[in-house]
Amino acid sequence: MKIAIAGASGRMGQMLIRQIAHTEGCSLAGAIEGAGSNALGRDAGEVAGVGAKGVKIAADAAAAIGAAVWQAMQNAAASPTPSSATGEEAPSRWKNEGRKQQLDRTP
Repeated sequence: MKIAIAGASGRMGQMLIRQIAHTEGCSLAGAIEGAGSNALGRDAGEVAGVGAKGVKIAADAAAAIGAAVWQAMQNAAASPTPSSATGEEAPSRWKNEGRKQQLDRTP
């Protein structure tokens, strides 16, 4: 699960980043701070004390969240389809287009 944290350099933000770093299946994908923060441009993992994570703290929430969404979409495109992962037939709401998967929003 890709997660973006708002208030990344504050006490709660740092605690959340540390928990993400130690939680299997979770990774930090975005870090957001206010425009005046002295943490802008720094690696969020280093600010939280868990080492570099390759995620820079940004003031642009849309860009940080967009990066998290983009990473999640790339991971979904590279993962096996539900049917090949479980050996069961994929639900009809999944449409496979090459390696891309798209959730059909129709009921």
